[in-house]
Amino acid sequence: PREWWTATLARRIAALSHPVYLARRPHADSEPLMATSHTIGLASRVERLRTFYRGRAGEVGVQVFGTMVPTPDVGVTLEAKSEDDPVAQRPTITLAFDDQAVTNLESSRERLRDVLGSAGLRVEIPGPFHSLPPGSSIHYGGTVRMHNDPQFGVLDGWNRMHDVPEVVVCDMSSFTTGPEKNPTLTAMALAIRAADHLATDVELRS
Repeated sequence: PREWWTATLARRIAALSHPVYLARRPHADSEPLMATSHTIGLASRVERLRTFYRGRAGEVGVQVFGTMVPTPDVGVTLEAKSEDDPVAQRPTITLAFDDQAVTNLESSRERLRDVLGSAGLRVEIPGPFHSLPPGSSIHYGGTVRMHNDPQFGVLDGWNRMHDVPEVVVCDMSSFTTGPEKNPTLTAMALAIRAADHLATDVELRS
């Protein structure tokens, strides 16, 4: 889920020539698998003119990305177009944002107030807030998710398949949920970690 809105500042600040990124809350303060991130930038294209002469702005635009907990009724399924040609299949995407996902986004507004307020900048978020359309940012992943229990995941905690432990799946399909930020570096870190662990196991057995 993604949301975009403007925030009004109690005092004007230098117009942002580059976006500012506010990462997720610390894991210890977050619900399991739930997180949001904020990308803070210009409120409109006209505001970009202010960056050329070091002007000041009284509002910023905020884009929020949130995570959602995977459920069996949300995902992609394949259905045969006809019994005559069962190979010809079309994907069916089922997606709905439950109350937890919506509340997660709404709570991000208070987080922005708290963080900027701690820096001495009071912020008002008047809205309006749009509906949550899917597909505004796409990072494919999560189809071969990790879980300690093979009933709920294909891979163990080291990205190795429960059924075939010599096979490692270390791309974004191993993610347990969609991250609220660009996932490439996380996938690379998981791949290095999985390769090191697999190499260590092979060395111990040889």
